[in-house]
Amino acid sequence: MKNNNSKQIRTIAVVAPTEKRKEVIEWSYFNRAALSKYNLVATSGTASLLEGTINKPVFALPMEKAGGYSQMAAMMLDNKVDVIFFFENPMK
Repeated sequence: MKNNNSKQIRTIAVVAPTEKRKEVIEWSYFNRAALSKYNLVATSGTASLLEGTINKPVFALPMEKAGGYSQMAAMMLDNKVDVIFFFENPMK
């Protein structure tokens, strides 16, 4: 997969709050063939869900007082993440 700048996509990050876990499981199961082709990064809880549905290791960032989120932001700034899927809770 390539984005508009023709850069090869290698790493996908997934961010989901606890209340969106069901959606993450359904989404990752439906897209497991496509997702299995990429390196995946997620916070620890989301990483466990993805590993269970995709059957592939997912790099898990620790959840320490926004530690996982700040690490993911740093990875994005360092161009170590090419795409991010964010499962939003519109009520928050």
